[in-house]
Amino acid sequence: MKKLLYILIFILSATAIQAQYKYKIEYEFETYVRWGGGNTNVNLSLVIPPATTGQSILGYIVHTGPIETGGRFGDRIVQSSVLYTHINKRINSSNSQVPIRCWQGSALDSYLPGLAAPGGRLVVYRIKTFAEVNNYSAANNVLLACQTTSLKITDNSQCTGISLNYGVQYQVGSSTVWSTHLSYGRHSSSFGINMSDFTGLTIGQNVRLRLQYDNPGSGTPTYSDILTYTFGVCSPNTSSFSVQATTCSNSNDGGFTLNFDRTLTSGETLGMVLRRDNPTTGPIISSLSNVTYTGTNYIWPNNLPTADYYLKYQTEPTGNVIDVGPIAITSPSPVLFTATWTDIDCFGANTGSISINASGGVGNYQYSINNGSNWAAFSNATTHTIINLVTGNYQVKVRDTNNCVSQQ
Repeated sequence: MKKLLYILIFILSATAIQAQYKYKIEYEFETYVRWGGGNTNVNLSLVIPPATTGQSILGYIVHTGPIETGGRFGDRIVQSSVLYTHINKRINSSNSQVPIRCWQGSALDSYLPGLAAPGGRLVVYRIKTFAEVNNYSAANNVLLACQTTSLKITDNSQCTGISLNYGVQYQVGSSTVWSTHLSYGRHSSSFGINMSDFTGLTIGQNVRLRLQYDNPGSGTPTYSDILTYTFGVCSPNTSSFSVQATTCSNSNDGGFTLNFDRTLTSGETLGMVLRRDNPTTGPIISSLSNVTYTGTNYIWPNNLPTADYYLKYQTEPTGNVIDVGPIAITSPSPVLFTATWTDIDCFGANTGSISINASGGVGNYQYSINNGSNWAAFSNATTHTIINLVTGNYQVKVRDTNNCVSQQ
């Protein structure tokens, strides 16, 4: 078994072409052929179909044998209204014509059995604008300094995940000099950019990007359109939060404090939306804008009842959205008590009593038998007996350390 390489030579017809689209063509073929295996000539064409019925092919790119050894990779850019790949292999006497697509390695070996060994490639894709394949809009071109953004080279699904030949250049601010982000060569079909990739770039400055599609050696390379991005500040992250429970079981004075990982920059403000019970469908409790804080802590400004809350916030207007929650505001159990009494022994005596047994709430208990006008402490942790009572009506109340009252 001998490893041989087909060198594809691209020849364009001199006939004028009505150019509507640009196509990028990359090729690299290897093959294994048995000694004495017969005719191994191969024809490989990239066909530009006629514009009207009966008209001859306007231009084509072709390779025929003989087999040559050595290693070589090539790429070209052609223009046409439509482009197909056309394969005519004498090795297995098959013919095929298919729309443009990408093959590489074992995928190409499966499509061209007996011709291409793993590692071979044929990549043909339509060059759409850099803006089009990345859904770019000048009205929505702010990237986040803390995140990596992925940009695509082509939207041809057949080329997804296949390495392509290209380069990436950039300009920062008012500079007119193009610097290299990725040198021309084999790269993934998408690439990432982060603010730290661009020398001298600061928050609010523009960075301009373009693709280099080919490397002709002499002459001017083919470049894409230019995308202009601005990097904006990222929202501060929440390192932790603390919760203030409500004072009483039925009060609405709960709250929380956010602890951020940084201070706000000059002029930076936050927008916040607080929901109850569910982060997406729960009722909106508060919607705040122009929020600022001193240091790294922010105390929620409004009192809240017991519930689970979910907060979304971002640096206004384009910072990344941060989700915090659930923020579970709890409350103490309600103050409860039972009371039993003993009537006086005889008329005019002061032998009556009331025994109280309390539960719930926080801390120590106090009682009142005159509707809260006067209070006295329990003699024991949860029980107390009031003695020496005369005939009368007594309205008993019990409260805890937080002054949360239950009455009977």
